[in-house]
Amino acid sequence: MTDTMALWKGSHWLSNTPKLFAQRAFKEEWEAAVAHRGSKLWIHNVMEAGERLKEQGMQPGLELLASGLQEADELARPKRELLERATEEVRKRLRTGQYRAFGFDRPRTLDTQPVQLPTEVWTSNKSLDETKVRFQSMVFTDVRVRMVREDNDPLLAAGLAHSQSKPGRPTIKDDVEFVFTTMENRGLVDVKRPANSHYDIVRRLLSEFFPDQYVDPDKPTNEGIRPHFTPLFKELKKSRKQ
Repeated sequence: MTDTMALWKGSHWLSNTPKLFAQRAFKEEWEAAVAHRGSKLWIHNVMEAGERLKEQGMQPGLELLASGLQEADELARPKRELLERATEEVRKRLRTGQYRAFGFDRPRTLDTQPVQLPTEVWTSNKSLDETKVRFQSMVFTDVRVRMVREDNDPLLAAGLAHSQSKPGRPTIKDDVEFVFTTMENRGLVDVKRPANSHYDIVRRLLSEFFPDQYVDPDKPTNEGIRPHFTPLFKELKKSRKQ
């Protein structure tokens, strides 16, 4: 039985998906739009635009403010338009089932499992700005999107998307054990080498399976991985000697 908690945990927050899609699918356009927009806050762009217009002889007042707003808006327009395109592309993939969305259809408890949202949800829901989605009389909360085809999903392909959720506060232990099993299945555990020589692979797979939880490529640290990985490694090493 597929564990939707594992799929939900390994997915991206709905509100983040347009940006992630744009960064991947429209990479060069996105980088150009970000450079065009600049890193300043919107209000700072408005103020700087106003200063430039004053230097050109425009007098302070509503007309100057309106012109400053328009100039700042022009800086943001390419990025905004890319996000709009990306939003529609994500919605299209959700409608056709290429992407899958998971969320909670009832108040969460320690043992509540997320559910997969019907594809019909995305015919009427045009905005992806939040993580709450309404459909007919239902409300789904904490919605995340699995941005990969089901037939190419590494969680499913590895046969590891089974129930791993446990009561209590989530810890790195479950995730490292999950990754260890993946590595063993893929032939990535070499018992002739030290356990700590595998930690970079552990970090890479944690990021691959759980992208929202493991963003920093240097985290978790070796010390964080060791107490959960090493016992499994030693047990595997012992079993292979027998």
